[in-house]
Amino acid sequence: MKQILRHLTSNFFYLLKLPQKREGVIVLTYHRVHEAMPADDLNTPPEIFRRHMRYLKDHCRVIALGELLKEEAWEPLKGTRAQPTVVITFDDGYRDNYLNAYPVLKELGLPAVLFLVTGMIGTDKKRPRYAALPDPDMMDWEEVREMAEGGITFAPHTHTHPRLAQMSYEQQKKEIQDSLETLNAQHFAGFCKSVFCYPYGDYNEDTLAIMAELGFRLAFTVKPGINDAKTPLLELRRTGINGRDTLFDLKKKLAGAFDWLHEQTQRKTLHHLVGGAGGKGKGAG
Repeated sequence: MKQILRHLTSNFFYLLKLPQKREGVIVLTYHRVHEAMPADDLNTPPEIFRRHMRYLKDHCRVIALGELLKEEAWEPLKGTRAQPTVVITFDDGYRDNYLNAYPVLKELGLPAVLFLVTGMIGTDKKRPRYAALPDPDMMDWEEVREMAEGGITFAPHTHTHPRLAQMSYEQQKKEIQDSLETLNAQHFAGFCKSVFCYPYGDYNEDTLAIMAELGFRLAFTVKPGINDAKTPLLELRRTGINGRDTLFDLKKKLAGAFDWLHEQTQRKTLHHLVGGAGGKGKGAG
């Protein structure tokens, strides 16, 4: 029933938005690209991922992260309904990104950004939801380096993936600094030290102050929607993609048809979280 309502509601908003212009930059969020987890909300099976990337290649203007860092970027970058401007991002640093996503991106010549949980890269640590998987969960630094040499950009996503808004100012700052220092120590091309991604999209006023103090110019949330010149640069919006998303669902998400549904889901998640007072936005990430 939930899936039926999901499709009916998104179809309604898709048709409603058809005549409208959608100018701005759409940031898509992927997590896993794994063949063995078809039911996981954060996983996009490899064959579906390839279809998504082929569509983006053929119908969108896919830009590198560096384009957003240009001061004059936003006006010429704004897309249209006919050809959206898109940034592709991945969260956490899963090994299947290297095995299954990177070859497709390289083949199609598509740029992408990977936000790394630096304390897990090159270790045998696993996120709790993936503890049962037999294969190594996270990339190692050699795989990161190979992808960076192939044109993929990397940026910090904290060191241990905590909910930042539940931490003190000093605890947050240490998490963020540790991730920066770990990436700096690897000395590889493709590391963008002025861009950040909030785990779970969870942050507060302290987090924003730390972003400014440490010199971050852009930071990404999990708030759905499109980014334009009015969007705060430390609160950029992203649209989540998962294994339930058909090619038509991707088209609808590019058109903003799922934004209302995503907002309702995030409000429900925020309402049920305990001890998360002060957080500005929560979800997967």
